[in-house]
Amino acid sequence: MNADQLSTSDRTIRLVKERLEFVEIIDRLNQHFLDPKLIKLTPEGGWTHPWKYLDALRNYLLLTCFDLLGQPSEFKDFQSWLSAASCGDEREEVQQNLTEKASVFDSAAEIHRGYLRIYGVRNSFIRFINHVLTAEARNDLLYSVRIRRVDPVKHMEIEVIESDERKINWLYAVRNAYTHRAENTGSPAGGVFGTVGRELVVEGKVLKGWEPIAWEPDGKLQIEYSVRDWPQALTNAVTNGLAQRGVNSGA
Repeated sequence: MNADQLSTSDRTIRLVKERLEFVEIIDRLNQHFLDPKLIKLTPEGGWTHPWKYLDALRNYLLLTCFDLLGQPSEFKDFQSWLSAASCGDEREEVQQNLTEKASVFDSAAEIHRGYLRIYGVRNSFIRFINHVLTAEARNDLLYSVRIRRVDPVKHMEIEVIESDERKINWLYAVRNAYTHRAENTGSPAGGVFGTVGRELVVEGKVLKGWEPIAWEPDGKLQIEYSVRDWPQALTNAVTNGLAQRGVNSGA
């Protein structure tokens, strides 16, 4: 059976399983990068290690599974959606919302926005977290992310930002930054300490410690994004998403 003969659902499941396999292969490469001699100093006064590239790739691969598993069951690209008989009701709803006397270009842009509201990557990504994952899996995923406002000069925590929406938006930003800006959002620590890391028990759960992996300016302060138990927390979310699609990921 070739790819064209697979149903959309079957093809999505196959692609997700291939990405999980890819992540496992990267995991096995870690032993070849355990070398503190590869540490390099950064212009900001910190340090990095080439394992960061592989860690960022794992994170990206897993995050792209979110939008794959969050897509409507019968995904259509824009060209197919414009002509597919099965999408007639969707096109009609978009058409009813078009602005009268708008230019052909404005109308075309609005039609595309209507398509994206149904099939766009961002909507699929958010749909996966909010509507495909079980409540427990969603909580575990968001529990693995910590956002803080910090004073980088005094090395002081100012505020912990407890916003699920902010966490979800950041997860999507990590995915897109890798795709569109070639930004590697990952930890270099696996090249020094290995990917297992130290485990600790937090609220009855065995977790790894927090690893800061991204920062952004906030006036004189910084917003710091830390994760723990990655990439396992992302893998768990993908596996849960597969299960919600009625598939055993180990099959």
